[in-house]
Amino acid sequence: MLTEIVEGKPSAGGSGVRVLTDAEKIRRLPFLMAASSTNSTFCVLTFMGAVFILFLNELGFDKTRIGLLLGLIPFSQIAALFVAPLLARVGLKRSFLIFFGLRKVIFSLMLAAPLILERYGVDAAFRWVAVVLGVFSLSRAAAETAVWSWTQEIVPNKIRGKFSAVNTLIATAAVLVTVATAGYVIGHFPGLGRFMVLMGVGLAFGVVSVVLYGFVPGGSAVRQENGLLGAFKTMYATLGDRNYVYFILGLGLATLGLTSLFSFVPLFMREKVGLGAGEVVWLDVAQYSGAILSCFLWGWTSDRYGSKPVMLVSLGVSLSLPVLWFLMPRHGEWSRMAAMGVAVLAGVANIGWTVGFSRYLFVTAVPPERKTPYMAVFYAWFGLLAGAGPLLAGWFLDYCGGLDKRVFTFTIDQFTPFFGTVWVVLLVSLLVLTRIHRDGALATPTFVGMFLHGNPLMAFTSLLRYRWARGESDRVLTTERLGHARTLLSANELIEALSDPSFNVRYEAIIAIAHLPSHPQLVDALLVVLDGDQPELSVAAAWALGKLGDPSAILPMREMLLSDYPLLRARSARALALLGDQDSRALFRERLLSEPDVSLRIAYATGLGALRDQESLADILALLRQTSEPTSREELAFAVARIVSTEPHYIRLRRRLLDDSATSASQIVRHYRRALTFVEGGRMGRLRVRAERCSDMFARGDMEEGLVALRGFVGHLPLERLPMPLRVLLDESLARTAEYGAERFEYVVLLFYVVGRALRHLHTGKPV
Repeated sequence: MLTEIVEGKPSAGGSGVRVLTDAEKIRRLPFLMAASSTNSTFCVLTFMGAVFILFLNELGFDKTRIGLLLGLIPFSQIAALFVAPLLARVGLKRSFLIFFGLRKVIFSLMLAAPLILERYGVDAAFRWVAVVLGVFSLSRAAAETAVWSWTQEIVPNKIRGKFSAVNTLIATAAVLVTVATAGYVIGHFPGLGRFMVLMGVGLAFGVVSVVLYGFVPGGSAVRQENGLLGAFKTMYATLGDRNYVYFILGLGLATLGLTSLFSFVPLFMREKVGLGAGEVVWLDVAQYSGAILSCFLWGWTSDRYGSKPVMLVSLGVSLSLPVLWFLMPRHGEWSRMAAMGVAVLAGVANIGWTVGFSRYLFVTAVPPERKTPYMAVFYAWFGLLAGAGPLLAGWFLDYCGGLDKRVFTFTIDQFTPFFGTVWVVLLVSLLVLTRIHRDGALATPTFVGMFLHGNPLMAFTSLLRYRWARGESDRVLTTERLGHARTLLSANELIEALSDPSFNVRYEAIIAIAHLPSHPQLVDALLVVLDGDQPELSVAAAWALGKLGDPSAILPMREMLLSDYPLLRARSARALALLGDQDSRALFRERLLSEPDVSLRIAYATGLGALRDQESLADILALLRQTSEPTSREELAFAVARIVSTEPHYIRLRRRLLDDSATSASQIVRHYRRALTFVEGGRMGRLRVRAERCSDMFARGDMEEGLVALRGFVGHLPLERLPMPLRVLLDESLARTAEYGAERFEYVVLLFYVVGRALRHLHTGKPV
């Protein structure tokens, strides 16, 4: 698919640029990943992460000054509104490389800060750092304004989530090693010199990243027809996109909360929790470890199920971080372990949020044909809130600096109201983002439910085995395991397995889908099989659709009642009954009387029993009398029982009588005596005597005489007070047990069942 424009030979359309295929993009993605990893190393050793914050703290700056300096970097992103049109004219790639390289040169001046501190004091050092960081930030803003639009151009949307995950995995692994080394250096060497060495190494990696970015294609110049004024109007017009406004509003609030939170967590750990400087840096290692462990899962799920659920779930996890930090033990033996555990969770949440919002930005929020104005507005807004976060947080923490109390076992200090405020901001962000358009097949509650229902671990291992399976037996086995996981995580693979070349795999996929929660995609896939030209699979699909219980399958299933295949008609009738299709009762009654095939008549009778159709009771009893096969008779008796009363009572009664008929029958009749309170006067005593004799006969193992005594007991009940279905079934059961005795087990069960239901009705007067 030809989707993006890069520098090259003219296209056939005469636009002056060549169209780049997805295959060509994918071939160059390794250069982008290598450039990202080396640039990440540069970032964490220079202006991002705990190293830079500890460096500023070592220079003697207070929290307000640190917050101001940290805010300069994102605040400069507002310049994107003014430079984006110019960068597009020059070319995104060319502009990026110029400013991306320039910022390395500018940041090298930061190495002079310790010398200025020593000669001129803290105020002069602060001014120097502020100027260098300000110019650096402007250069960085210009470079990143270009790279956001450029990145949308060079990464195919269909693999964006996976690319983001793999890219993050590689970059984070490099950063993890870097931060671990930095933690060792900071923990074992004194003074500002340790920071100078680390920043020097970071600058070297930055130069390498500039070279690697040069091999990434795309980013050609875009002609601006309406000049700069037209470009500004186009940027303003983006605010008319309601979904985009909700997205950047929620994104901005999340950025405000997260940047303010993570900017000062290192100082919280050092001052309040009691960790050393080297241990604080090691928390970054734990955080990056959490990112590595979860990044591929986030990327895979965002490509598969959409970015919105990933964003909302990761923000939900982030909401727990301020609470956990507030509850963290201070200056104790468990402090370090607790801090490491929360840092891992923070890494999981952060990478999920990054993967989710960046994919939504590139794939859904920003139209590719208008990427320059959309990205400029996004980047400027993102920078404004990212800069405001640490600035406001630093001021707020200094303002609350005198707070220090103990309430029960909790420590209330300057970070307590800070954590509470951040929690509220993140919650509001989460609520705003629920209003953006869904970009995947699943809603967020369904997405979360996949990880709470069934066995997600089995699903993931089975997904991997499914991709590796080659032989038919392996594919059948892994397909079966996907169903046993009972989670929608395996839905896509099972739908894919429905078109496997092997009949056995396709059949197993239908069975496996029936074990999953119902979902429209699964139902639609089974409906295709139901209407196919392979009757065996159609029969299995009808069963699976009935088990899933989705009413949308009712109409297609009714059409199967006209099929040329009797087995498919029978299975469809049973499935329609499972789906509760009351409108099919009239057709079932008609077919029950007119169908010459006995097995089909039994299927219609079963359906009518499930639908509790009282009009068909006599006809089903007639069919039961004519049926000789034992299992079919049991099925018909069960259908009759469901019409008359509740299913569970019949099943429990049948199991009792099947286990030990005589003893169980004796106990059941003894219980009948308790329900005779509706009989008045001496008649109650006579009925109780009859019930006692009947129970004794069954207890002695004489089933035939016991049934005779039971029929006599029933004959003295006020049967005229029973509703008609009970009367019909009771008369039939009495007649058939008189004819067959204990030989026909299904009639014995029905007799005990209907007598029990009749006594309950006479005793309580309630419907059965």
